[in-house]
Amino acid sequence: MRHPLLVFVPVALVAQVVTPAAFDVASVRASKMLTARSQTADPGGIAYANVTLSDCIEAAWDVKPYQISGPEWLQSDRFDISARVEGPASKDRLMLMLQTLLSDRFKLRLHRETMERSVYVLVTAKSGPRLHAAQDESETGSAFVEGGLAFKNVSMRAFADYLGGLSAIDRPVRDRTGLMGGFDFTLRLFEDRQGMTGFDRKFAMRDAEHIFSDLQEQLGLKLEPSKAPLEILVIDHAEKIPIEN
Repeated sequence: MRHPLLVFVPVALVAQVVTPAAFDVASVRASKMLTARSQTADPGGIAYANVTLSDCIEAAWDVKPYQISGPEWLQSDRFDISARVEGPASKDRLMLMLQTLLSDRFKLRLHRETMERSVYVLVTAKSGPRLHAAQDESETGSAFVEGGLAFKNVSMRAFADYLGGLSAIDRPVRDRTGLMGGFDFTLRLFEDRQGMTGFDRKFAMRDAEHIFSDLQEQLGLKLEPSKAPLEILVIDHAEKIPIEN
């Protein structure tokens, strides 16, 4: 009796067949309301209002605005995106789902390249740094205070990363201070107003206009222009009119 032919598929090959992470229900529409921009996420999904495609790419691929190279409309055209998932999902999983959604609805195609880009290096001013060694190394972070932020046990590398996210700087910042360890300090960048919300303070910090002089006068630190290799997301293709539903 002839035995049927058995075909064995290597386990490694089976593991490669993976269904892309995707939302169960999603809506993508051109924004027609002059509402404030907002991006919220919870274990059940995301709700983005009046956002640009650049905003979405930044979130989905965890990059800064200066790491995206593409057409100008990526930062001007606005969209409303609502997407839900049946079971709870981690933020990392949600962002993978967002990558799939952008690829499907905007026909987004991109690749990564390392390019020489303008950066700032954070150095100590001639007057010397005005920082205090951290008093409590068990606590790290920042909190709003009147007119700015108080940093606790923050390294200069972490502070440089924070500065690179400010709209007023809008390019990467590399730590070249040579200062090791954590520091406690306060950086005041705006005038606190009565009734100012945390949301208001967040955007006041991002758009601080006098950051360069404030750093030098308050902290004895300085930002100097330089060049460095940087990983860039190059947008090969994206549709201005998304597939809505």
